Amino acid sequence: MSSPPPEPARWPPDLARILAAARERSGVDFGGYRPSILQRRVQSRMVTVSATSYRDYLRRLREQPDEVDLLLQRLTIKVSRFFRNAETYCQLRDVLRDWRTAIHPEPLRIWSAGCGHGEEPYSLAMLLADLPGPAPAGSICATDVDEVALETARIRCYPPEAVEEMPPDLLSRYLEGSRDRRRPHRVAEAIASVVSFLPHDLTSATRPPKEGGFHLICCRNVLIYLTPAVQRRVVELLLSSLVPGGHLCLGRAELPPSSLLSRLETVDRAAHIYRLERARAPAPRGTA
Repeated sequence: MSSPPPEPARWPPDLARILAAARERSGVDFGGYRPSILQRRVQSRMVTVSATSYRDYLRRLREQPDEVDLLLQRLTIKVSRFFRNAETYCQLRDVLRDWRTAIHPEPLRIWSAGCGHGEEPYSLAMLLADLPGPAPAGSICATDVDEVALETARIRCYPPEAVEEMPPDLLSRYLEGSRDRRRPHRVAEAIASVVSFLPHDLTSATRPPKEGGFHLICCRNVLIYLTPAVQRRVVELLLSSLVPGGHLCLGRAELPPSSLLSRLETVDRAAHIYRLERARAPAPRGTA
């Protein structure tokens, strides 16, 4: 068995072994996650399977390998809907429209980091589809550490509660079976075709999932689960993955690390949308 996550002194020994087992199976290193959140989620899974102690649950993990996958889903729990926080998407629509005007006919490149079951990247794809000009207006790379969640996203079928915040016109155009909000909905192929789902661990990656630079990166409600040091490393990766002047959108409870704010211009404070500053031209020689 692999060694426990970094700083094992933070954990009871059996909990450290549980996290090590999850890392060994999934490749995800939970050393950068906030300890209190991890502990609550492990305990939540233990309640679900009626495990009475960390040691009891560790025994279950060793005897039932599939339980590790279920634990991973609990540790990286996804809570999302289409167009969650609709005001944010109104601002993102303006960002994409401005980029489309500025770089037309070059396609827009978007990264949805920590995409969960895919509601966010499909919502962004609908915004792309609504931009003026020929479709598709761009492409979206959607990533997550949980490959089971990515498989769910590729199936593109969602329960009624996932569409509660969707604008009715988009619901009718881009989701199949959308006349009845009480029944499952399936994302239309035209929308799904611009989204590619890839496994990617933000906490350990040193490179983006695709090269070439992104015009917009959405990384919403991921940083809140990470320690400050890992938050900084993740945001540095995101900023290095943007084109000059590219936009970063974070969750409503998230802010860029203060040490990186000098590189960003706030576009919308409420929506937590930022613009990466373009490199300044050097001052002419002989000027003060």
